[in-house]
Formats: sequence, structure tokens, C-alpha cells
Amino acid sequence: MKKIIFFGFALFLLFAGCIQTESFYYICQDGSEVNDPSECPGFSPEPALVQEVPEEPLASPSNTRTLIYQSSFGGGHLYKTLDGKYNVLDLHGSYHEMGRQYGYLLKDELNSMYLETSADLAQRGLGEEDQAAEAYGLYSKYPERFKEIIRGMSETSGLTLEEQIRLNGAVFTLFGVYYSQNTTPGDPTAGCSGSVFWGDYSSDGKLYFGRNWDASQDLMAPYIKYLTLAVYHPEGSGNTVANLEFAGEVYTETAMNGKGIFLELNNGGQSDHAAYRERVDAASELFGFMFDYSTMDEFESAFETTRASDSYIVQVADRSSAYSFEWSATYGVRKRSENVTGYLIAYNSFVPPYPEGWVIEPPLAEDTRRDNLLILANSPEYKGKMDVEKMKGFLSVRWEEGGALANQTNFQVIAVPEESILWIRGIGHSDWSEVDLEPLFQG
Repeated sequence: MKKIIFFGFALFLLFAGCIQTESFYYICQDGSEVNDPSECPGFSPEPALVQEVPEEPLASPSNTRTLIYQSSFGGGHLYKTLDGKYNVLDLHGSYHEMGRQYGYLLKDELNSMYLETSADLAQRGLGEEDQAAEAYGLYSKYPERFKEIIRGMSETSGLTLEEQIRLNGAVFTLFGVYYSQNTTPGDPTAGCSGSVFWGDYSSDGKLYFGRNWDASQDLMAPYIKYLTLAVYHPEGSGNTVANLEFAGEVYTETAMNGKGIFLELNNGGQSDHAAYRERVDAASELFGFMFDYSTMDEFESAFETTRASDSYIVQVADRSSAYSFEWSATYGVRKRSENVTGYLIAYNSFVPPYPEGWVIEPPLAEDTRRDNLLILANSPEYKGKMDVEKMKGFLSVRWEEGGALANQTNFQVIAVPEESILWIRGIGHSDWSEVDLEPLFQG
């Protein structure tokens, strides 16, 4: 780390050969060298001004055909997709160091999104103190390693720690405020969906995963430009994880790890309304799963031993199979597959019949998305023909025309775990943007 600290007229520089370490001295106003500024003649204490200086890369940026290199800091690198629509971060080191890299490299976006979400929440009647309280409720239960990411961000982003915590919880808080003020009873499109094909249902046997991320476009459309793919390389132990979230968010809804596991989360509150605020938030638990577990069996064990804060429907795929984990805050978890091998369809309701003893709200009759997608999956257009281009077409079929794309769909993702490739499409923001993760996973 290279720092310049101005202390009155005192200045110190850090240099130690190829490896940067914190050995330093102070130069007083009269030119004498001392170990502590208080030893300078005529010393009087003044507040120290710390100026961050960008470091040279500690690792070479990865060569990737799908990304354009932008800049480096502290061993981390920033790229953009070829269309310039999405930022991709390649972060290395301890969780704290990765947070510092994130904060510096995405400083402008973090500050802009913080200002926009804060103003949005204030306009909706939630003042700064209430915003902070809501966000701290999420952050306070985080494991230490994830708190370290956020603390690291705050050291280099220009945001205070409180502001960084508020940004981490901003979308959660926006959802809570918006849906308390704008109820849409019976709206069948106010949720997410996932569609997976492999084996005899794909053109080449590979697994192709398509996901819709749905929420009110009135609420979320201004923030799609802040979607960020952050690739974390934790030092010492843990999987490399590529996490797609809005800038500054430290939890998981859509992610792939270096072991070929892809995960996406759908809200399951329609089936089980229970929520337990004293529990660690389920989305941050999933972030930990991605670092800690590498096989489907390990993920199943993790779900079986972890109680959900809220009910979710989480789809997990490896290179050759996929399952839906219906994760009830009240009853536990059920691992579900279809009655035919080769595809999986999930949306925002648990699929009947339910396990014995579970009292579950039945699916909304007007929510035809699952039925639509099952018919579409077995149609001559798609059965046995699925690949990336076919998946783009599959995800483009609107709900009213027999698909799942709806007015509430904000972005879509296609994942090919065998090839470590993601495609991202922001509705009204971009066409399909490809990200080849293999060079980043190997870097």
C-alpha cells in the first residue's frame, strides 16, 4: 500500500522493494527525519489528511475476449462488457482487501447509486435515520467476512461506513417501502422465474439456465445501469465466486462459482408468509454457500442445516443437473425436481403436492407462468434444441403469449456452467452482454 499523509508540513512515503510494506519515516518542516511527527521542532497536532494513491497492479489483468480492461487497484481489476453496459470486477485477497478494491474501482457508481437510492427513499417518506436503521438490521447479522467487504469499500469509495451500509441495504429497503405503499393483489407477474434444460432437452447435452429477475419496473428501472458482476477470489480458502448484484450489495440472488455451481433465488413469500428478522438474512447465507460449497450434495446439506429468514425458492445447477430448493421459513426445505429428467421450471410458488405437515398457500390461479413454461419447454420449437440462442428466444416469450417475460421483468440471465459463461440482458438498458468467466476464475 502506498500512502501519502500530510501532517502539517510532515510527509511520509512507503516503499519496500517489490513487496509494499508499511515502513516509513517523517520529514519535519526543517528537513530533519523523525520516527513520529510529535518529535518535530515546534510540533502542534493537526488533523491528518489521508490521500489514497492508486497502486500499480499486483497481478496482471486477465485476458478475456468478452471484456474491456479499464483500471486496477490493489490487485483488483475493473472491466466493462464489450457493449460498455456492465461493470465486471475481478477482486483478489482478504475480504477486507477485496472490499477496498471494490470501493476504489467502482467509486463513482457507488456514490451515484447511494445518492439516488437515498433520495428515492426520502421521497417515499423514509428519512435518513430510518434508512440507516433498516440497513443496519441487515448488516448487523452478517458474518464477519462480509462485514469486512463493506468496511473495506467504505475506506476507498468516498462513502462513510454508515453510508456504505445504507447502500448495501438500499434495494431491500426500497422493496419494503414500495410494496407497503403499492400493493398489487393477484399480480401474476410480480416475481422471478428460472428455466433449466440439459441432457435430451438441450441440443448438445450441456446445461442451459435462464432466469428472469422481476420486480416493479417503476421502482427498479433507474438502477439497472448499476448491475455489477463482482468476481471474488478469497485468499487462503473458499471458492471463487462471480456475484451479480447492484453496486455495493454484499449478498446473493444470482451467482456462479468456480466449481461450476450456478444459483438463482426467487421470492417464495406467496407460499409461506413467515419472516424471522432475528435470523441471518437468507440472501447473505446463500453468498456464504457459494464460497463454501462445491457440489450439489454439499448444497443440499447446507440447506438442510440452515433456517431461512424468509421463504425462498432457490434453483441450484451444476454442469449436468438442476434442483429447486423450496426453502420455507416455517417448515424447512424440500429438494424438488420435475418428473422428467432434463428440465426444471420454477417461479414464485412452491409446487404441490407438499410434504406432510406443511401448510402452504396454493399457487395463484391467475399466475400461469409455470404452466406456460412447461408447455413451451416441451414444444417442438425448444425440446431437444436448447442452446444459448434458443434460450434467448425462450426468455423473450411474453407471459400473455405463453412465456414468462412480463412488465415486471427487469433483467435476465443465461448461464452455461460447463463453459463458465453468463449472458446478461437489462430490459430497456441493453441487449445480451456475454461474460466469459473462465479467464477470471483461473486468474
